[in-house]
Amino acid sequence: MALINQIRKAHVIRFYQNNDPTSDVWVDVLRIDNADLDFRTGGQDTNHVLKWADGWKGDNGPNTQRKTSKLTVTNPDDSTQSIDIDIIEKMKLTSSVNGQATNYAFKNGATNDLRKADVVTVHNTDVSSLDMSKPVDWDEYYPVLIAGQQDTSQSLQAEIPTHFKLLWAAVPTFDASMATEPPPSPPTVNGQLSDYVPKNEDVVNAIEQT
Repeated sequence: MALINQIRKAHVIRFYQNNDPTSDVWVDVLRIDNADLDFRTGGQDTNHVLKWADGWKGDNGPNTQRKTSKLTVTNPDDSTQSIDIDIIEKMKLTSSVNGQATNYAFKNGATNDLRKADVVTVHNTDVSSLDMSKPVDWDEYYPVLIAGQQDTSQSLQAEIPTHFKLLWAAVPTFDASMATEPPPSPPTVNGQLSDYVPKNEDVVNAIEQT
């Protein structure tokens, strides 16, 4: 059994059809709270903290540094059962060291050559021992999911990212020797392409074990 990823903290929140907590149509979503990123060039370690404003640890928002959209998840066997979940389109991360802010924009469409993912089949699994009326720590949810009884008649497919690349925006340059400030048409430096490799083995393992 794979161990839980110790450099990533996350929680699980339940979304219901029509936002009705009495509905028996629901999906549990894993949300990353913070994760360490280790850059191979130089080995610099940075910690990214995400605020979901969903009640987890008292964070009720709003989060004005993020733009979200709705993704509709539909039961493949019954089109009348569907659930809207929030996904991030844009977010701003601010450095705690120098206060520098970086805007991230994600392409969440079905076709994205800069993203690689594993497609896994998620079966309905009994996690009824957990109180899902509120967000649950992944460290608590994980062992219950592993041990839970599975109903293979209810399932859906999901993508788990294995690689995604970020293309940093082109940066305008300025030549101080030029007469105008700023120059009318400043040259640019092509954006750097960074490859992010999430460590999601524990998530894949939990799904495959169930």
